[in-house]
Amino acid sequence: MSAVTRYWRDTALSRRCLWTYFNWSGANPEEKITRWLGRSRSIASPQHSEPIHISLCIEEGFDPDVEQMQHAMSLLIPEVRRWASVKIHVDRDPLELALELCDMAAPLLHTLSIRCSESDGVEDKFILFNDQTPALRYLRLVGVPIVWTGPLLHNLTTLHLADFEDGFGPSVEELISIITASPRLERLALDNAGISVHAAGDFNPKVIHMPHLQHVHMTRLDRDVYVWFARYMKGERVHTYIGSEFEETVAEIDVSTTCPFPNLKKLVAIHAQINTPIVREMLKLCKTLTDIHFYYCSVPDDVLEELVWGPGKRRCPKLVHLKLQRCNGFSVELLKKIVLSRQANSDHSAALPLMRPPTVLKKTEVMGTSLSVSAEDLKWFGAHGVTWVDQAAMQEDTRFKEWIR
Repeated sequence: MSAVTRYWRDTALSRRCLWTYFNWSGANPEEKITRWLGRSRSIASPQHSEPIHISLCIEEGFDPDVEQMQHAMSLLIPEVRRWASVKIHVDRDPLELALELCDMAAPLLHTLSIRCSESDGVEDKFILFNDQTPALRYLRLVGVPIVWTGPLLHNLTTLHLADFEDGFGPSVEELISIITASPRLERLALDNAGISVHAAGDFNPKVIHMPHLQHVHMTRLDRDVYVWFARYMKGERVHTYIGSEFEETVAEIDVSTTCPFPNLKKLVAIHAQINTPIVREMLKLCKTLTDIHFYYCSVPDDVLEELVWGPGKRRCPKLVHLKLQRCNGFSVELLKKIVLSRQANSDHSAALPLMRPPTVLKKTEVMGTSLSVSAEDLKWFGAHGVTWVDQAAMQEDTRFKEWIR
């Protein structure tokens, strides 16, 4: 912009807000950051200097050793009181150095995402920003343990914890404290979060109502963590649940009296072994479901049979989207049966004239399966709105990988 005309250059240089997004990339990143920091800063009125946004990530070309990270942080740390959002994704040694340097208050910081690129994660627990981040609302830690009892974890709206070694994640008691200290929490993601449950029997938890919670992701956790959520967490506004251990969760719920998420719209099962009794109970619990997605699951015919609409089978009356990605165990004929039973002109209306018909299943997707299908079946699926992508044509699902991470 500043190279177009002198007017455009003067305009760009006079707008401090245009120089507030920093990443360590390009031919001369040090020179760029030094220049941009100066342009975003108000010399005459420091309190009016613009908040800055920082990204130090491998995927953006920044793969530092410890010395390079020290150099980058030496430029950025003096401006820590202006930090508004920070994203760091590097190897363990330079990451630990960066975390050690983040020991001063960051009063404007509202978004913090830190991820260790190595599978075994960071080996120490840190106190970040001296626990003085009053504006922090979004926190994502992947393989980066912290002291779980500080005010850094208060008043969050998004919390994502993943890939902690045993003993480095929060305990159940600490997780309860974190959740209760963030009453406006909207998104909660726990994936392989290393949550310890050794003292679970030594305290008497109460039901926690989360009126603002909307999105829950729970995968690769200890069974007792699922049990606690099933018994004590209530979120009437939760619309999306992503999980993997349905057997443990459902078994702990009295379906006649309670449901943690009574208004659930989207259910995503990842790497789950699904059996018929569990699915039946799940569908009893989730009467408002519109979307059901199975990823990398074994889904036999007797499980999918629960989704066939007909006499004695009225599960998920609002279902509009069914997706099976890299799943196995089901048959072509059963999938056809589900699709036909949920069409506007299906036989259920004639057989049960007094029964309200289900919402039409508008979208059915089968992707990446090894199941063989004939050309005639493919033609039938195409005519009935079913998308079928076989395993050979299936590309890597980066969104699924991001869910797991």
